[in-house]
Amino acid sequence: MGEMGIRTKLSATSVTIALATFTLAVTGITVHAIPANTVFTASRANNNSITIENSYGRPIAGADILIGDGLNGPFTNNRTHTNQHGSFAIPAQWNTSEPLTVTAAGYITTTFFNVAPKPAVFEINTVDSKNDIAIKGSTTGFQNPGQNGQMDFGLVYPALSRRQMAQFDVSSVISTRFDKIPVSFTSVSVPSNLTLPDQSQTYYFFPIEFDKPAYSMYVRQPGRYKMIAIHGQFPFSRVVGELRGGRSFYDVLNDFHFISGGERTVNATASGATGQNISVNNMIFDHSITVQAPQIPAGMAMVSLPLIEDHGVYYATDLKQVASQQTQNLAVPGGTDTKAVISLLMVKKQKQNVESPLSLNEQPELALQVVINNLIGFVQMQEMDFLRSTSSPLSGQSIAFQSLTANRSISAQFMPLVAPPVMNSLDSLTLTPPEPVAGIMPVATYVVLSRIDLINAGRYRLAQRFRLYEGYSKGWVTNIHVPHVLNPLVPGQSYRWEVYFLGRETDGQQKHIMHKYFLDTVTHISRNSYSFKAQGSGSDAM
Repeated sequence: MGEMGIRTKLSATSVTIALATFTLAVTGITVHAIPANTVFTASRANNNSITIENSYGRPIAGADILIGDGLNGPFTNNRTHTNQHGSFAIPAQWNTSEPLTVTAAGYITTTFFNVAPKPAVFEINTVDSKNDIAIKGSTTGFQNPGQNGQMDFGLVYPALSRRQMAQFDVSSVISTRFDKIPVSFTSVSVPSNLTLPDQSQTYYFFPIEFDKPAYSMYVRQPGRYKMIAIHGQFPFSRVVGELRGGRSFYDVLNDFHFISGGERTVNATASGATGQNISVNNMIFDHSITVQAPQIPAGMAMVSLPLIEDHGVYYATDLKQVASQQTQNLAVPGGTDTKAVISLLMVKKQKQNVESPLSLNEQPELALQVVINNLIGFVQMQEMDFLRSTSSPLSGQSIAFQSLTANRSISAQFMPLVAPPVMNSLDSLTLTPPEPVAGIMPVATYVVLSRIDLINAGRYRLAQRFRLYEGYSKGWVTNIHVPHVLNPLVPGQSYRWEVYFLGRETDGQQKHIMHKYFLDTVTHISRNSYSFKAQGSGSDAM
């Protein structure tokens, strides 16, 4: 099966979240001319044909096309293939709006619902690779690290396209691989894309030496990536003490400060890329922008990241929690084009249930492990809240991608949270769209079925997603009926249905979206999911 993801022209999955959770991943973005009043139809499409492309705008030859819910319905010979130009002629018998499903080797099986028999261009995404590709190097350029009780660190991540921001996930920036580094007479497990310049910290009057200059960041497809390295700091003893005292990672998030950064373009082959050293002091984050929070419901939290655009991809330079109806400054470099702020509204839990060394009085060298454990616990907690399988008033996430005003500020506005999808059967979902929001118009409903693999990463168990099927429907819909294209599920395997309601600000900027593919016009998303284990003759919720 294939996938056609919601990649956007904000490269990468994510916008990256540094030690406190960053997410950004690099990918190309294509722009297709489409009338503003439709979703799928493309004005540059060939006469009497439909074209299938990948997310880089390259035609896909030999793709299997199914019009309708199954073979020979709604008309005979409703199955065809694309030619060498990625196109197929619109059958004369096709005269009503029908689902159009695309299956191609190396791509995610994707359905576009309610497609009229008119010229159009559709994009589908490549499958999620099972073999991670390593980009390796070192971070350089730290100046006098470890001074005044501040722990200096580097975080390396790929920048992202805007379309990928639709699937922004706080866990996508923290590597699922860990490096063990020696600390005194023991070792500490650290995410592989986190670096620690040579420095000494003190905890309980005990000096602790740290030195981890090398990073490894893993991507899932070969290609050209803009890698970002961010230099951050946090007050070591204070943060460790607060986490040990029962405070959550949310509570210490704003104690992390981001100072500077650097970038490097990397061409990653199937065998990876090595020697990709990045200086962290090429950009100084000495300017700021301001974000204003709306009234945030009890039990929820808002985090915001400023986004810098660089040749069509974006990267974040700060991450802060913003209190209800308060303002918060976000650090950015001067002389760059700060385009937007991405804000997330998410469930706020109290102290995460994570392993924490209990013998710090005897082994203060384990103090860093307390921070790492709470960071991973924070990431896992967000994953579980987002993946909640039972309906709850506090589940899901809402995401806002908003452009800055002339005074370099934004007032965050969110779509309401939505309930998890209800799985009537594997190929039938009942959905609950968000309540209408003034100034935000519905664009599309996106659903995705994924296989979820649990990974043992040292002391942690992390989830990795492999998308199997994707579907898009115009506007916000209440039901999705998948055509007969899904393969049987593996009994005992974990799976997940996700729903994304996509919206766009109605700010009078219609002329700016006339020549963009519909996914590149999305500014607001509300999403939720339903997880289950496949059974021999059915499925159980997780």
